[in-house]
Amino acid sequence: MENLIKITRDSANYYKFYNLSENDLNLGLKYKKQVKNKQAHIVEKLQKAIKENPQNILLQECLVDAYLFKKKYNKALEIIAECTEQYPNVFPFLIRKLLVLNGLGEYDKLEQFFGDKFKINELFPEIDAFLEDDVLFIYYLTFYLSERKSDIERARLIVSEFTKLEVEEKLKVALISQLNSFEQVLKIQQKQARIDALEAKLKAYQVTEKPVFIHTEIEQLYRHGVDIQIDILKSILQLPRETIIADLEKVLFDGIARFEAYQDNSDITENSFPIHALFLLAELQSESSLPLVLEFISYGDDFLEFWTGDIYLEYLDAILYKIYNKSFAPYLEFFDNYEIDVFIKSAIIGISKYIYAKEPQRKQEILEFFNVILEDIALKLEKKTDFDSEAHVTLFELVSSTIVDLNLEELKDKIEEIHAKIGHSSREITFILEEFEKTQMEDITLMDLEAIYSDMQSFGFDNDFSDTDEDDDEGNYDDEEDKDAFDEYEEIK
Repeated sequence: MENLIKITRDSANYYKFYNLSENDLNLGLKYKKQVKNKQAHIVEKLQKAIKENPQNILLQECLVDAYLFKKKYNKALEIIAECTEQYPNVFPFLIRKLLVLNGLGEYDKLEQFFGDKFKINELFPEIDAFLEDDVLFIYYLTFYLSERKSDIERARLIVSEFTKLEVEEKLKVALISQLNSFEQVLKIQQKQARIDALEAKLKAYQVTEKPVFIHTEIEQLYRHGVDIQIDILKSILQLPRETIIADLEKVLFDGIARFEAYQDNSDITENSFPIHALFLLAELQSESSLPLVLEFISYGDDFLEFWTGDIYLEYLDAILYKIYNKSFAPYLEFFDNYEIDVFIKSAIIGISKYIYAKEPQRKQEILEFFNVILEDIALKLEKKTDFDSEAHVTLFELVSSTIVDLNLEELKDKIEEIHAKIGHSSREITFILEEFEKTQMEDITLMDLEAIYSDMQSFGFDNDFSDTDEDDDEGNYDDEEDKDAFDEYEEIK
């Protein structure tokens, strides 16, 4: 049976352990009200009352409270020391000693006192019932100590237990609100810590020298954009597998290690070598390269935009699928450990399309993968404490769209359930849900290397710095729309 905390508001009955006469008890309770109301000159009044009634320990307790209100913690501590000599282990003075330690910022001593406990009846098992104010103080204090240590699990447990108490609902709501704020701050701190760690890691890698390659053919990747001749790429793929993978990983790592050098060098006209390395490692199905590839895509928007432009948005899912598709485990771990944007998450989710197309017998595994992703999205949306809630809705829409594309009707109820938690109707999700019955799974094929490069060239995907807009300044325009826009700009100027 659960050991429930008994809360009393009967002060007269509560202070029976002091063995006071009725007159002394009433006098003490009168002064307690005056202290709580912060009556003027209350310290002087109490000092006079104590001189007249030296045996009334409740007046001493009131004087401690008066000093606590005035933040005169050392004065309060003197009285507590005197009273505990006369009344050792009396609960009210023990509580007030904790209040003093809190006021003085003696958090190490408080941590030592509480240990792993936070329930007031576990800390003071000899007490039958507790005043509400004391109960609130213990729970709020232990919650604060959990915040100081960034111990979110302990904080959640404290709030969970607090909501079971017979206290006003607004007090429960207040502590839940504090927990939500704590989770939000902690998430921001964790996110910033991961960003700082990645930036520090990236900075630590920085060098100015190009790596030395086993195969000189690799140099060709540094000389060409996506207009590279396909025969050059095919010839590289014919080189010994072990050594060419090692060289291609050096190329990819070079994109990390010389990022700043390339960023700061305006004379560079070509920076597509990491793109070539990614596609070639994918063609070689180099599973051992997955950690490096995931690290490469973890460095954020500016980094990826610099090295790959929009190419990663179009082909990253296929690249990752070719490199590793035996399980979703490393990708789910990547989701948890890195601050990655919604489009990279979407690319990782896109791997499921290729797996389902090639190995439909893995359907249950795919359903479990999506369940994990949806549960995580639902949790974040439900808490509504996350500054990135819009990103979670966007991800939810992209995930749902993929589920419909794969015609996984088993997940329709789950999507509807999460949609209801968003707090507003998403037209995108409404449309997606309507498409469930209409959608037939399309044929999904993996493009070969030649088709990919042909595709990139035809759509103008190029990361070549030499492709500038200088012609426009000379009056040469790609189309009439560009010319009209430029004329309008000149007119405004």
